[in-house]
Amino acid sequence: MSVLTVRAPDSQQAMEEVLRRLGPDAYILSTAQRDGQIEIRAARELPPVPGTPRTFGELLEERRAETARPALVAERGWVPPAPRPLSPGSGTLADTLLPATPPRLPARLVVVGPPGAGKTLLALRYAALMIEERPGAEPVILAPRVGHEGPDARLRHWARLLDLPVERPRLADLDAFLAPEPDPLRPEIVDLSCLPDASPERIEAMMEAGAEVVLALPAGLAPRLALRLAAAPAGVTLCLTRTDLWTPEEAELAALARSGLRLGWESGGTGVVDALRRMDRDRLAAWAAGWARGADEREDRA
Repeated sequence: MSVLTVRAPDSQQAMEEVLRRLGPDAYILSTAQRDGQIEIRAARELPPVPGTPRTFGELLEERRAETARPALVAERGWVPPAPRPLSPGSGTLADTLLPATPPRLPARLVVVGPPGAGKTLLALRYAALMIEERPGAEPVILAPRVGHEGPDARLRHWARLLDLPVERPRLADLDAFLAPEPDPLRPEIVDLSCLPDASPERIEAMMEAGAEVVLALPAGLAPRLALRLAAAPAGVTLCLTRTDLWTPEEAELAALARSGLRLGWESGGTGVVDALRRMDRDRLAAWAAGWARGADEREDRA
């Protein structure tokens, strides 16, 4: 078996190089952060080890049984900092921004957001979490298309590793394509990447169809832009993506809090497994500790 090792400044460039050289049917053996770059090891076939699972779903089952065995898609190279107590100001932000109860994984979930927010990868991370947390669940990815465009190569590749079906109805036919009643054991995850600017009317229609909507926003936005992009109907849940590359700033989160939406999720890392987590006060405290260190350093320089 020939193994290809690719290094690039970020995960997207590394994945594109793997796809260019090996095609969408390649297996991702591991991902890691080395010397400030993303390193991906890939091959056209799995190592010839007896009993190696052939699908990502089987790997997740084995991972639950043997916690010491690493996941196929991603070696966990990013571990959130240890939680610290919230300052009074950050505690107020937590009360305003975080949901009262941890967000659940619904039977129908729609991912929307601006271009570059990582909606497709986020949809697959939700599918992986559903498989892990809900025994017997068989999620399906719905990736609507506007015309006759082909499927995203990365979507096809990741879905194959997860052993997930992908349906690609026309956007105009999406409402009719959805099941009359969402099934918790066959949850539908709708990736609206074909619609970069989903209107409030479109979002409200999906919510009326029994969907919970997640608005993906990349971390590191200017506060004014964050507030503008978070203009969505009440009930939409925020997810900050790429938090491994950029720690959200206090002003950015304060702007999101003014939108009235709740920050329920964060997504960071280079793989699918262990890359999506529910937001809580401990995580916000870890970010707040970084803000305090930054303020101290600025005072020292002054």
